[in-house]
Amino acid sequence: MLQYAPQEGPSDSQKEPYLEARLGAKALVTGRVGGGANARVYTLAQFELRACLKDGQYWASERGKEMGNKKALEREYDIASEGIVESLANVVEFDGLETTQDPSPRSSLMLSKYNQNKAIFVVRMLRERSIPSCDALVACFDGEARERSSKYIQEYYATELPPPPKVLEEDGSQSTDVER
Repeated sequence: MLQYAPQEGPSDSQKEPYLEARLGAKALVTGRVGGGANARVYTLAQFELRACLKDGQYWASERGKEMGNKKALEREYDIASEGIVESLANVVEFDGLETTQDPSPRSSLMLSKYNQNKAIFVVRMLRERSIPSCDALVACFDGEARERSSKYIQEYYATELPPPPKVLEEDGSQSTDVER
């Protein structure tokens, strides 16, 4: 009879985006992947985020030289880069269940200790710190470099991109920026 009783709280499948965000953040920061990871997490681990950010630092410095404001642009880049890494590390470590130093993620522990407040924290950290830091980092480069990067992402990672935001038209209808 117990098997027919309604489940309390969200199922593991409903917690998957939360787990993916936490494991993905750890994979980006450390390159480590453990139990509970899906294909997207393995892809994120291959990005070698810190090495990419270090490479980008060189190119931002070069652009700064061209523009005559090398120090200012380097500082903007460093702040954005640090914001990305720190916000992702916060997603991993905020509740003390996981650390960027431990090689094996504790996915079963994260799932068992899941609650709505933790999910909200992860979403807010990504929206309010990670994404703005990424935007600030991208702004350190010229339009041509941004366009080239955007085309690369569209070509190789189109399925990973969020849908375009809805725009409220003057007549009250909704459209996406792509449709305009």
